[in-house]
Amino acid sequence: MGLGIAFLAMSVASAVLVKKIVTKLVMAVLMVALAVAMWSQRANLQDCATKAKDRVAGSGQQVVCSFFGTDVTVD
Repeated sequence: MGLGIAFLAMSVASAVLVKKIVTKLVMAVLMVALAVAMWSQRANLQDCATKAKDRVAGSGQQVVCSFFGTDVTVD
């Protein structure tokens, strides 16, 4: 009886540990993927910032930028 309880307790502890490790690995992979995606868009972001900076604030002109293939309008 005691051996069964010990085995059950070790099984639960092992499952919790594996869940924590897998969760951390998945989050790390997602963060790396997000960083790569942002890195791939850096030229578009820089171009957009340059366009917006060149426009006079309050002139009513809009700047259209492309981000991940989607046009975004900046007032």
